[in-house]
Amino acid sequence: MNNMMFLGAKRCGKSTIIDALRTLLSEKGYRVALLNKHDSIEEVIAQSQCEYDCILLEGAELADMRIADMVDASVVLVGDIERGGVFAVLYGTYALLKGQRISGFLVNKFRGDGKILEPGLLFLEEKTGVPFVGVVPYVSARDEFIEIFRMSVKLDVISKILGVDL
Repeated sequence: MNNMMFLGAKRCGKSTIIDALRTLLSEKGYRVALLNKHDSIEEVIAQSQCEYDCILLEGAELADMRIADMVDASVVLVGDIERGGVFAVLYGTYALLKGQRISGFLVNKFRGDGKILEPGLLFLEEKTGVPFVGVVPYVSARDEFIEIFRMSVKLDVISKILGVDL
């Protein structure tokens, strides 16, 4: 399970979440900027808030939830379906965190017809009251990811979570 954190930002620019994804997937990448150009995570985020309408922060496991707390970010839990037990992982993580900061669920690396997941997705939404934001199919080529993300994720739900227009 990976968690994605979305942080609403000041409206300083015309960028969208898709532009933020392009930046994160660029060769320079956010990790290089974080390690080489900035003193702290807070500084990186403060600078980014003036460049983007919203920011996508990617975290691994629960360790990065403290960063979500630090920057007051909304969190979308991402479940990797290839590892198995995706609904148990998403619900279990939600329960362990007592729902704190969890604003959405997303399933990643799915192969096949997404309709087969609908009963589990509906159960998860009903049990938690947290919206499901999409199923991202498995993509082998990195260049295809942005367009696949745009087609697979409910950007209107993410926009509502963030309180910004995407």
